[in-house]
Amino acid sequence: MGISLEEFKDAFDRHRQVFFAPDQNNQERGRIVFLSVHLEALLGTILLAVAKDKSVMQDVLRRSGASFNARIDMCSALGLLDENERRDLTLFRKIRNKLAHSFEVEPNDSQIKSWASEISFREITETDIQEQPEMARVKELFENANTLTRIEFCLAALSDKLTLRIDHAQDICREISRKRLP
Repeated sequence: MGISLEEFKDAFDRHRQVFFAPDQNNQERGRIVFLSVHLEALLGTILLAVAKDKSVMQDVLRRSGASFNARIDMCSALGLLDENERRDLTLFRKIRNKLAHSFEVEPNDSQIKSWASEISFREITETDIQEQPEMARVKELFENANTLTRIEFCLAALSDKLTLRIDHAQDICREISRKRLP
């Protein structure tokens, strides 16, 4: 038995309010989803950089099995991510999934805050501040930031590292192609 037209209209109105509400939580949710698309694309670019046959890798990445998690695993298995990067990407993937799959979950949810606190951010030392005084402001901003801003700080740094990793991945690929396989 289906639902009545009135039940459908009520459900549609509730979902429309969630989608179109000019609500801070929805904006934060959107930023997290946007960041995840960016990081997922970077991981795909890194994998393409090391692929001997780019068309095969493109096919692999297009398949549904090449999810964010699969890309993290493939990059890790190929030595293209260190353990901290893998952990941070996995934590971010969990945050993204929790927010993307439930409208009831808010960005300030206790589980999301817990995962966000585990994402690493390079510690800014006194030596860093002496060498680059503007780092004191960065440290202060990070320490006083809300959950989303902390996530964004960490992921911006991780995004920069992954962008540099594309060059590293190309170097690995060149090294592999120089060696003859048995």
